[in-house]
Amino acid sequence: MLPQHTDPNPSTVHQLLALFLLHHQPSIAPSFPSISAYAASQTPKPLYSDLLRNALNDRPHPHELCEILKSSLQHLTPSQTPLIDEGEYIKFVQAEHAATYPLDAYTDLYLPRLGPGIGECLNSIFEVIADIAIKSEDNMMSGGKVCLLLGWWLCGNRKLEGDWQKVYKEWQVAGQRVEHLFYAWIR
Repeated sequence: MLPQHTDPNPSTVHQLLALFLLHHQPSIAPSFPSISAYAASQTPKPLYSDLLRNALNDRPHPHELCEILKSSLQHLTPSQTPLIDEGEYIKFVQAEHAATYPLDAYTDLYLPRLGPGIGECLNSIFEVIADIAIKSEDNMMSGGKVCLLLGWWLCGNRKLEGDWQKVYKEWQVAGQRVEHLFYAWIR
């Protein structure tokens, strides 16, 4: 449930995070001179998405990717502003139910409720979850499993208060919320 040690080589983790950021915002390439220089030296010039895909394919287990994501979410997401706010999620569920679960519910009913940048971040995370789930026959990691692994962190749960049963129930609920949003995103 909690992030474990991701990799004995922190440069691998930093490289994956840098490629992930560059994939979504290539304009920040000058902030990563070694990666930018490598990409510029290649013929034909690869896209950052290609470099990210190659780096991810080199990782032997999807669990490692999940651990890197959990660790990143733990350190990069302020605890005061979770990516998935409980109140906004409940309003989305109610609106989705009232609209009889339209195919574009995530885009039309949920994304407009989010703060700036949060929707883009969630879309990026859902893309990674989908990429892992596509290879579920090989890696035994369905989209639902990955959502359960990341739910605690995406919903901003940072405190371990109460007994084990309460914490476990909160962990499950967070994972189910992320799984619901992920499947709404796919729809």
